[in-house]
Amino acid sequence: MKLKVSLKGKVAIAVIITYIIIALLVPIMPLRPPLSYRAPPTDIFVPQIVANYSFPYKIVRMNAYEDEFYMITESSEFIYYNILNHNITFEENLPLQNYSDIKILRIYPHGFPVFYNQNYIYVFSGTALVRYPINDTVSIYILNPPFSSFTGFVTYNSTGLYAFQYSPYGFSTKPLWHIVAHQKPLGLHYDYNHIFVSFHDKIIDITSNGKIVWEKRGNFTSNPIFLPIYGNDKLYIASHNEIEALSIENGSKRADIQMPCEITSLEYRGGILFAYSPSGVFGKVDVLKNGFSWKVDDVKKYVASPFIDGIGVIFKNGKIGFILTDGAIQWGKDVNVYNILLTEMSHTTYLLAILENQKDVQQYSYSGKMITPLPPSKKYILGTDFAGRDVFSQLLWSFRSELYIAFVSGAIVLLLGTLWGVIAGYFGGTTDELLLLLSDSFLFIPAIGYAALMIYLFGISHHIEATIWASIFALSPLEARAVRNYTKVVKEKAFVESAKLSGAGHWRIILVHIFPEIKGISTVYALSAVTMALLLEVGISFLGFGNYTVPTWGWMISNAYFTGYWDKWWLIVPPLLALWAIVYSTYLLSHEIYASQYIFSLEARTIGEETKSK
Repeated sequence: MKLKVSLKGKVAIAVIITYIIIALLVPIMPLRPPLSYRAPPTDIFVPQIVANYSFPYKIVRMNAYEDEFYMITESSEFIYYNILNHNITFEENLPLQNYSDIKILRIYPHGFPVFYNQNYIYVFSGTALVRYPINDTVSIYILNPPFSSFTGFVTYNSTGLYAFQYSPYGFSTKPLWHIVAHQKPLGLHYDYNHIFVSFHDKIIDITSNGKIVWEKRGNFTSNPIFLPIYGNDKLYIASHNEIEALSIENGSKRADIQMPCEITSLEYRGGILFAYSPSGVFGKVDVLKNGFSWKVDDVKKYVASPFIDGIGVIFKNGKIGFILTDGAIQWGKDVNVYNILLTEMSHTTYLLAILENQKDVQQYSYSGKMITPLPPSKKYILGTDFAGRDVFSQLLWSFRSELYIAFVSGAIVLLLGTLWGVIAGYFGGTTDELLLLLSDSFLFIPAIGYAALMIYLFGISHHIEATIWASIFALSPLEARAVRNYTKVVKEKAFVESAKLSGAGHWRIILVHIFPEIKGISTVYALSAVTMALLLEVGISFLGFGNYTVPTWGWMISNAYFTGYWDKWWLIVPPLLALWAIVYSTYLLSHEIYASQYIFSLEARTIGEETKSK
């Protein structure tokens, strides 16, 4: 087919070819997954300070529970500060000594601060400080319900381990039991029936009434962690570069995990075992294999809570941040801090940072503030959408979906409409009337109506197939009518009559003599079907009937609109430009075909016939 193409037509063809090449190359291009990819939290979250607190005294120790701050000042004053009322509810001067960190004994719905100095262990009841006369306390371990058979704490001093029970409804300052020990524990963990305590040279299993069940010798470097896993309960403890999994029944080794560095601390959150190394590595332990499943480097200090899924950290470079249980650093901020801690207020997690001056406290949202959609940058060429997905990747992957819709719709309309119209126009009579009536019946329903019907039949998950079928039902009758009309004109030409007189059959005449004359107009209407299908897909998606598991330009546009980011140009302009370019190029190409293959062809035929008649 000889086609005379103008400059505009050449540009249109170049655009269409470019689109086809992109669609073919997308699977092998180094693109981020268009739907499953999410930008790292550090890209899309920034620290969010929800409150600032300033105090006239230096804070040495601090903890929080719900809307309460518990503090020990530089002058050894214990202060209970109510966050909601912004006032001091309780304060008491203590002896000028060094005090331990404040830990929280949780007895729902209340929290009771516990701390010690060289003479006493203190528990704040809410109205007064209760004193337990224990000298030279070195460490204290909280036993919180419901995972302990009694509520209270275990302490260690030079004479051994002491267990105390505490209740706001009645308590005794006398220990429940005492076990002789001559070295400081590395740590303690417990379930309802067991209290596991580790030392450098052994680990022991103690019952809730103070009896030692078993003892295992070793060379240990961390606290123990009891990990319940559906009847396969294990006790984990580190021994330098190895984490041992022990039986809780007798302490026998059941497995070991080789680690790339020395481990000095273990944590347990939601069935996941975490480990920390003094080299600054914190990560999730792969309990089925060796090493870390993921790790974060350069951690100077971390804080954890048994009731919070996440870890607050101070990095060696001075930043503070929050690490999720999947290893993602949610956010980080450069700030000089004295200390950090995690707390929950109204069932929401916060990170509290005591600044370097020890007088100011900043309260950070653990999740930070989401700043998506991100604008275009070197990392994200066309920015991200509201969920942190790469817009450039979505745009290019949509080429495949859109061109599939375009070519399948155009090809079926071309074949069906041409055959329909040629048969009606050539044979005429009753055949023509019936096929014309059939085409008219289809034209009563608009394309969007067919789209709604196809969505109903196929479901939203098949909206691309629904778009194709809707285009076929809407455009095939138009193509058939156009081809029919031109077939009626062409079949009256002398060359067709000559073919009939020479004995040519109907299908030979249609294929050899008529089809070359109507292929231009047939192709023009097929290209119209292409543009209709592309625009129809956008309409379906914009109405909320798109399949959001398949990237399309319509999905991108509707996604931006319905999430309230219509003003972010990088979400709207790229798909609109891509759609406009292919639709306009298809229009220009159809115009070139119409001008070259129909008008010029008929003129040539007419001139030829007039020359012969002369």
